[in-house]
Amino acid sequence: MSLLSRLLKIERKFAWSFLGVLLALLFGAITLYSNFTRQDRPQLRIDVLANATVLDVREEVGSFQVLYDGVDIGETNQTLRVITVEFKNDGTSSILKTYYDTSALPGLKITSGKIVEKEILGAASDYLSRSLRLSLQGGRQLRFSPVIIEPGEAFRVKMIVLDKIESNLQILPVGKVARVRAIELAEPYKSQPRLSFLTRAFAASPSVQLARAVGYPVAILLAMLVLVFGVIMPVNSISERLAMSKRRKVARAFRRQSGKDLSSEIDRIIEHYIKFDDWLIRSALSLLGAFDSEEGLVKRFAHFRKYKEAYRARYGRFYGPHPRPDHHVLYAEDLDVEAAYDQPRTYRPLEEWFAARTCFRLGVVELEEGDFVINTKVKDALERFASYLKEQ
Repeated sequence: MSLLSRLLKIERKFAWSFLGVLLALLFGAITLYSNFTRQDRPQLRIDVLANATVLDVREEVGSFQVLYDGVDIGETNQTLRVITVEFKNDGTSSILKTYYDTSALPGLKITSGKIVEKEILGAASDYLSRSLRLSLQGGRQLRFSPVIIEPGEAFRVKMIVLDKIESNLQILPVGKVARVRAIELAEPYKSQPRLSFLTRAFAASPSVQLARAVGYPVAILLAMLVLVFGVIMPVNSISERLAMSKRRKVARAFRRQSGKDLSSEIDRIIEHYIKFDDWLIRSALSLLGAFDSEEGLVKRFAHFRKYKEAYRARYGRFYGPHPRPDHHVLYAEDLDVEAAYDQPRTYRPLEEWFAARTCFRLGVVELEEGDFVINTKVKDALERFASYLKEQ
């Protein structure tokens, strides 16, 4: 079977609907998993947004003193840090008041120094702003009161910490919230600043850019090959086997019904149907019925032969009508399309060519002494089998 006929055949079959069923099953399974299997849970996360030293006195400067609570922090080798943290419910369900353990309220602790000041910088809702309360325990632990935190809601807290200059202060989560496996802590202030898309795309050496220029197209080509040969072609092959099995079943039923009346002409038509489906048979009958007289039909087949010879003379080889406009012009030369069709704008020479070739293969049209003749016996057999297919 030629490539053009295969493409036209695939267009009329259910291979793509079969692929659509597979995709629907895949996405349906994902939907079922996300709706019925996945568990909605709250997730409390602490993000350390800033941890900066705001006062760092390392050298004595005359009578300069920095006092905190009446103590010169320079003499005690201490400094002040400003730490900004964000508490956020990063889960898929709310944190309710009943989820808190009053003996282990959630919050954070520092491993050194002392929290001397605390302040709520902002909250995601008026409710949080009004209801949220902060408390200090032992100078190193900051905890917040039981409040309802909806998914995606957050609030920010600023702390001033008095600590040793050379201290390696760390922040750790504390407390317990029901349904939250563990309070997560991240320190995004330590990560590098986010770069723009263009910067990330082109921020590399020339050798890396060259590797990308070569590697990306190759990777895309390989992905397309995997898609075609690993998915589309196997699915199409499976659907083709299923369709052919169905056509064999129809053919067996027709043979049983026909019994001994089955002629060699119909048997040849049945084999053609099993191999190529019924669209070529329907196209052939459509072509045969497009003319009021046998004379006009024979004239049309003579034109097919003339077209083939002219095509071969112009282009060297002949594979069938080509979808290029100049080929259509060649096909329509000396052809009264208006007389053959009521709507010439819907004229499709490629399909008609396959219909004509089917008539030749099945013996509906034969060449005798240089002239085309219609084999009425084969034509009747073709119409009989097509009528049976229409009833199914």
